[in-house]
Amino acid sequence: MSIFIIFFRAVLAIYLSLVLPPVCHSHSCGNHGKADMCPHLKNLISLADKGEQLAQFNLAMKYDNGRGLEKNYKKAFLYYKLAADQGHTDAQYNVGLMYQFGEGVCQNYKQAIKYFRMANSNESLEAEISLKKIISKSH
Repeated sequence: MSIFIIFFRAVLAIYLSLVLPPVCHSHSCGNHGKADMCPHLKNLISLADKGEQLAQFNLAMKYDNGRGLEKNYKKAFLYYKLAADQGHTDAQYNVGLMYQFGEGVCQNYKQAIKYFRMANSNESLEAEISLKKIISKSH
């Protein structure tokens, strides 16, 4: 994974930790059953499962970074893709990254390009850069 991607994900994680309500780590047990989660996390999962785009993206970030939930790339991919398919630009970019690097999904450059293009059409500079890199490598 390139330094840029690691840096971008770190900055995004820090930003989200500042704007999202805190997770009550003391209420979370090892099995991560909904009954053992704090109310903020239960609410986030409920909203994400009801199709709320921002909740899906935020939940994906938690699974992707292991903040408040056990790190799980497959679940992160699932929720990023749900948000991406509703037009969430950062989710589109992250789905592209996950396809590019095979995190939580089989590596697929064609799909990575598709999602980078979606994010790029929504004026994502990161997606434009990633798109140029992946296309230049494939030629």
